Amino acid sequence: MKEKCIIFGASQYGNRAYSILTEKYEIIGFADNDSKKWGKEFCGKTVYRPEQLKDMEGIQVIIASQYYSAINTQLYGMGLKNVKVFYYCGNIQHDSMDRKEYRLYSLSDKKIFDTCIFDKNLAKKINSDFSENYNLKNGADRKKVLFCAYIFPPLAGSGVQRSLKFVKYLKKSGYEPVVLTVGKHNHEIEEDFSLLNEIDGVRIIRIDNTNFLPEALSKEEQQEIFNLYAGVVQSEEWINNYKEMIRNDNCSRLIPDNKICWVNECLKQIEKCLNLSEIDIIYTTGAPFSSYFLGYYLKRKYGIKWVQDYRDPWGTSDYYNENYYKNEYNTINLQQQLERELIKESDAVVVASKAYVEDFVKKYEVDREKITEITNGFDETDFRDIEVPEEKNDKFTLCFNGALYGNRTPLNLLKIINNLIEENMVNQNEITWIFNGTIEKKWRNELEQNDKFNIVHYNGYLNHQQSIKEAIKADMLILYGLEGRGVPNGVSAGYPGKVFEYMRMRRKILCFSSKGSILEELLTRTKTGQNFDYDDLEGISQYLLDNYTLWKNGERQICGDDTVIQRYSREYTTNQLIKVFYRILKGTP
Repeated sequence: MKEKCIIFGASQYGNRAYSILTEKYEIIGFADNDSKKWGKEFCGKTVYRPEQLKDMEGIQVIIASQYYSAINTQLYGMGLKNVKVFYYCGNIQHDSMDRKEYRLYSLSDKKIFDTCIFDKNLAKKINSDFSENYNLKNGADRKKVLFCAYIFPPLAGSGVQRSLKFVKYLKKSGYEPVVLTVGKHNHEIEEDFSLLNEIDGVRIIRIDNTNFLPEALSKEEQQEIFNLYAGVVQSEEWINNYKEMIRNDNCSRLIPDNKICWVNECLKQIEKCLNLSEIDIIYTTGAPFSSYFLGYYLKRKYGIKWVQDYRDPWGTSDYYNENYYKNEYNTINLQQQLERELIKESDAVVVASKAYVEDFVKKYEVDREKITEITNGFDETDFRDIEVPEEKNDKFTLCFNGALYGNRTPLNLLKIINNLIEENMVNQNEITWIFNGTIEKKWRNELEQNDKFNIVHYNGYLNHQQSIKEAIKADMLILYGLEGRGVPNGVSAGYPGKVFEYMRMRRKILCFSSKGSILEELLTRTKTGQNFDYDDLEGISQYLLDNYTLWKNGERQICGDDTVIQRYSREYTTNQLIKVFYRILKGTP
């Protein structure tokens, strides 16, 4: 007879747990802290209030949520002891993928790092200057790069493109990249194995991320991670503040993220996988920002030049802190101290947006000469076999390509379209809005509830090549930047990766971000579209109507200054990275 259980977490991860655990357990329902879900069904099962679990005798509660720590504390506070945490661990194997590999952890109410000690002498030793291994390195012209990127194919999505294309064009430019990335993992991320075809022949070292629950670490592993922090900051005050943060249990337990566990494994295993004396440059990219510890310690031990790449900002980002660390001062302060020491050690800092530069200069006193902006871009070869339709679409077609999440609301535009249709300015049978990619559940629900005229259509996740083929057919491409609370000065500071492929498609771009954003400046300079504040309903409506009229008149809009656009090709941006490599290897400005 199967043991009865309740899954705590009526979400995507809860759905994953349900599909796997149903073979072993009789799942009688779900529980969730979201009152909107109570009494409704999820996966065909009732969703209960947490308080109702106290009346269910002999029930195993299995937590399937990223907020497992707080939920575990909540359930123990209610007197429930038969509680475990579900941990899914995918398996990156090209031919054989076991999708049912998982673990269940009993966390009780223990705290991590309770037994860990701060040894000042050990911290100094960990952080000592180059070891004797440094002398094994020979020749500065070998141009061999250890490319550390946790997010890497077959993981898919916009986050992998920067690293994938750098590796592809470094190899074409005479460098020899060796990729260090994750093996087994627990991510709910789409996979696209076709991406690996672009870097055939590149050596990829995969080290498993077998744990993301700090409470499940052994005492020895906890001390090892504790030592990683101590070796960077060398401050007993920082260590004590960190332990106090954990005791309060009011924020993320592992900083900057739980991938520090993977970093610890990499540092223990890398010497068995690679002769580091042959490596000339270490490149680390974040997020996850814990990957920077790899650059820090490998440089310290081997004297290898280290380039620190920021796809996104870390401690300087109000948006990141607001959404991931709840703006708790102690947590942010601790992270900024870590980041300051890591940046101090790197030989060069690369940022995906020039808007990050001033933050580094002001907060960390980084020399501007150390920082280089290298944006994301588009790969010309991705467009080589794609035919651009010349005939007019049957309907005026809008397209959003990519992932829709966070505060990037699509509702303003949908309501504008509804209004234009209701006022007979747009024919409901002559307009459609296509979404290619992953849409956060809340936005999918909102779109479905507000789509009065059934104009929205979903293709779901498409592989990278197919997504381009679909998007290039559109009459207008929709782009969302950040806006509002958590965005520095209310102005979007980063470029969504898709903007560069949008520009290469030469279709009109309708962009939503704060006035004065770098997105607005980019679209103006490349002549590829127009940016509007999210609440500029009148301006958005007129822009949409103007382009709808052009479509009705049979005019296929090709836009953009090709000379400027080509500066964002992946080949061009990789050449910018090579210049950074050359500068730090040769010691020239």
